[in-house]
Amino acid sequence: MLSKNVIPLPPNGERLAGETVDKKDNYSLLVSNADGYLCHLQATCHFPVAPATVYAIFVNTDNTGVFRDIKTSGRRDVLEEKPLGQGFRRVVEVEQVGESKVLMFHTTFTTEVRVVEDDSDPQHLTTEFELIRSDILNRFHGSWQVTPETDASGQVVGCTAVLEQDVLPRGVPAFLANVPVLGSALRGVVIRSAQRMIQDIESILRRVNDSTDIHEVLRRAAQKGHAEEADKKAQAQQKRQHAQAAAEQKKSGRGGRFL
Repeated sequence: MLSKNVIPLPPNGERLAGETVDKKDNYSLLVSNADGYLCHLQATCHFPVAPATVYAIFVNTDNTGVFRDIKTSGRRDVLEEKPLGQGFRRVVEVEQVGESKVLMFHTTFTTEVRVVEDDSDPQHLTTEFELIRSDILNRFHGSWQVTPETDASGQVVGCTAVLEQDVLPRGVPAFLANVPVLGSALRGVVIRSAQRMIQDIESILRRVNDSTDIHEVLRRAAQKGHAEEADKKAQAQQKRQHAQAAAEQKKSGRGGRFL
């Protein structure tokens, strides 16, 4: 069910075609769509670490506290796992509670995806993901491919991570439905989400050092993320209780200031 603040996509998706581009020294992003609402994201990122370090983030079992757009991770069911090449091929189903912000519009949503993780070739680490269910998406699928970058001597000096992703929302905030630049607005949502994701990956990688490997960094991030989320829920509950008590006091006619 869509949020009361979200309406189905307008039936006329014509004249929405376009491209939005963002290029920096360490990444390039291209979001494009033909007539219609399906957006395609191409992202090429360069990170100064070995491929396995970045790949560990993509296949991490709990990315609460790692990515800002993930409020908390739910279930993770391993459907298949088998040795392959120099590693494994796994098929997992993952549930996550996310957060979306468009101008003043804010919502949380649940998404379930099926992910195929393949680290059988250390020179070509991949994940493929396909939407199972989402509160706000009709289509969400794509893949990450992570490959090493080497210097003239063949020494690994970093990695390239390439994301190909299709995104089709189920609806849009009501105030955007009749905006003439709706296509551009949708591309903007996708590209800003990608920018945040890259920033979050870089933040995690900066914490990796000789004494703290990527797995420990991810564990600490998840621990902190869960603690912060629990604190937010406690504060929200306290506000609701105060508001309810104030309303009851006003209704009873006692008046006065609620402390």
